Amino acid sequence: MRYIFLALFLLVFSNQSLACSLALGYEPFRTSPTYLSGKQPEAPVASVTSIQRGFDDGNGGSCSDAGIITIKVDGANSIGTTGYKFRVKNDDVFANIFPSEPVKISSYRAKDRELSFAWYDLGSTQNQTIDFVVQIVAVSHSGVESEPFDLLVSELGK
Repeated sequence: MRYIFLALFLLVFSNQSLACSLALGYEPFRTSPTYLSGKQPEAPVASVTSIQRGFDDGNGGSCSDAGIITIKVDGANSIGTTGYKFRVKNDDVFANIFPSEPVKISSYRAKDRELSFAWYDLGSTQNQTIDFVVQIVAVSHSGVESEPFDLLVSELGK
């Protein structure tokens, strides 16, 4: 009887371990007016390095249904002291891909200076073409913002 209970327990709670788990392609960036440096960061220069669309592979535990956009940020701004705000300018469908708070380049992506953003691509975005402009603003720890940079994110090859 004890082994039956153990087998049922493991069966019920092991299903949670089969779920998809993606690491964030960025880290939170905290701003505070109490930071001493009020220097304005330089406007970022960014490019899209990859766009991957999600698909249904029939396995509910895989990450195949995740879309991933990877953006490379170049420029003179220090990775450790600069965050970035993202705002989609011309598309409501893809507006929630990017976090509303400032983020910074993750320490494990620092060499490439890339940020990755994932979303569930089989929902409302499934039949939508990726073709929008995202405004990127560099942010200092004291909250001072750079001039914006507009980046076209498109799978149309423009």
